[in-house]
Amino acid sequence: MITLAQHLIWLSGLLLLTACGEAYQMSALSKPTTQQKPMAHLEAKIDTITVQQSETFPVQVTTLVKGRLPSKCNKIQEVETTLRDNVFEVKFLVDPVLFLKCPIQSESFEQKVELPTEGLKAGEYVVNVNNIITSFQLKKDNHLQVQH
Repeated sequence: MITLAQHLIWLSGLLLLTACGEAYQMSALSKPTTQQKPMAHLEAKIDTITVQQSETFPVQVTTLVKGRLPSKCNKIQEVETTLRDNVFEVKFLVDPVLFLKCPIQSESFEQKVELPTEGLKAGEYVVNVNNIITSFQLKKDNHLQVQH
């Protein structure tokens, strides 16, 4: 036969287990997930852009880009070039390095970007590199004409 004292001890233990179970469920629910979103790329700081056109045909257009990276630890990870209507959008994406011992001092860079101009019609084109803008003009359609 269970005495009142044993019954109270058993009931106290049951309450304690229930409370611990609820606390465990709450802590499991409030834990942040272990999946993290990938770090967003940074854009390099662009100082100047210069457009250079070849003398040959079809005309080749190169953009000389001078700029700065956030620190000596950062590297250019990707250069994205897209053409929409008559605007070349060029983005210099920098890896999001998070070194604690990295000096907070910008690092200069210079890089050439070939623009895909073959097949374009004559006209004025805009080049936008991380919001620094210039333009160039194709005097005639930039198609390689094959003679028979």
